[in-house]
Amino acid sequence: AIHNIDLSYNYAEPGKYTFNAVFRNNIKRVPHQDETNMINHTLTARQRMQDNSYSPALDLYFQRVLPNEQTITLNLTGTLINSSLMRTYAEADNGVTLTHYLMDVDGSKRSIIGAAIYDKGFKTAMLSAGVRHYQMHDRNEYNGTSPVTSEMNQMRSSAFVEVQGAWRKLNYSVSAGMTRSYFEESDKSHTYYTVTPTLRVSFAPHKNGYLNYRFSTDPQIPSLSALTDVEQAIDTIQISRGNPNLLTYNVYNNTFNYSYSKGKVIAMLNANYSYYDNCIMESVSAEGRHLIIGQDNQKSYQTLQVAPMLVLRGLDFGKLKNFLTLSLEGGFSRYWSYGNNYTQFGLAGQFSKNRNVLFGETIVKGENQTAILATWTHKRLQIGVGMMFPFTNNYKTGRERVSKIAPYTAWNYTKEVGQMAVIRLNYNFEYGKAYRAAQKRMNNSDTESGIL
Repeated sequence: AIHNIDLSYNYAEPGKYTFNAVFRNNIKRVPHQDETNMINHTLTARQRMQDNSYSPALDLYFQRVLPNEQTITLNLTGTLINSSLMRTYAEADNGVTLTHYLMDVDGSKRSIIGAAIYDKGFKTAMLSAGVRHYQMHDRNEYNGTSPVTSEMNQMRSSAFVEVQGAWRKLNYSVSAGMTRSYFEESDKSHTYYTVTPTLRVSFAPHKNGYLNYRFSTDPQIPSLSALTDVEQAIDTIQISRGNPNLLTYNVYNNTFNYSYSKGKVIAMLNANYSYYDNCIMESVSAEGRHLIIGQDNQKSYQTLQVAPMLVLRGLDFGKLKNFLTLSLEGGFSRYWSYGNNYTQFGLAGQFSKNRNVLFGETIVKGENQTAILATWTHKRLQIGVGMMFPFTNNYKTGRERVSKIAPYTAWNYTKEVGQMAVIRLNYNFEYGKAYRAAQKRMNNSDTESGIL
């Protein structure tokens, strides 16, 4: 069970300033996440796992409107993550235990995120500049079969400047920034610098049509769990190992959108191409009779996704006016995964069907998402009834590793999810005077515990 309990306070004077404070509490309790596998007629493997955490966070947001079209926005977020994870793995032959592994981890992490943005409006353009800093300390005690203590410090600082405006029929946005990332564990430390330019242009090529193109770079820092200099046994063959030598990498995104709208017809085409340079992906290697499962900076990863859509809205159904809306959506995705010791590619099509995604050497087999929901709304009351997966009697998701060293295919089945009834009841309460508060420009949070 996961419980999110938030206590928020908001005070605003329209056109002058906005102050928002949120005290978030995330409570996670998973007492049983168990699996039983039949290896052969007599050999069985059982995994038992408990995963608990408590994460309080205080999020302070302030925006001040100044004279001459100037705005200052500040955000400060502090987070504590206390987590515990216990996993046991045992193999038995005809009831006789052959192998037993225990991993018991107690983790404590604290982090702070601060950000500031300055905006200045001109006659035909808007200038923005900002800074952001993230700093954390993480300590995890691994007890059990392979006891070890991991203690890490990580920082990430970035700054940017952006100009957005319009020239004739063209809307544009140009920005440039730099990010510094730092990681330290024991006697190992790394510092990385990345440049982050962004370009966006949009215009109307003809009547009822609209074109938009965006290019951006997104630096990705290694996760704490991947950087941890720790190894833990998964089973009698596989060992999970962290890699403190991982490097930050860049993702280059290209997004193209075209839309045409006339009357009751809407046609759209969305395309995206992304290139991951020296990205962090899974790494599988053999050491003696063991398989080492970890992550490494591989050569590259590329994705191409094209998705057309046609919508007919406000159609008449007999005497019912504007009763029906129909949409048809399809598309395909292609993936190229270039590792240090392998090359993979994948091609997938989609028409109201599950979507398979290739990353590294693993294909994640998505779910067939179907649902029926009918709702009735009257003033502030909304009542709905429906069914999840009405045409499926056994929900499933899967994974396939196409590695030459350690290939495998696995499916997870959940019979209880198929044909599951859903009831929705919603009622809105409003008290006092209503003001149109400014929308928050920043929503910073920290959710990673750093446990391998």
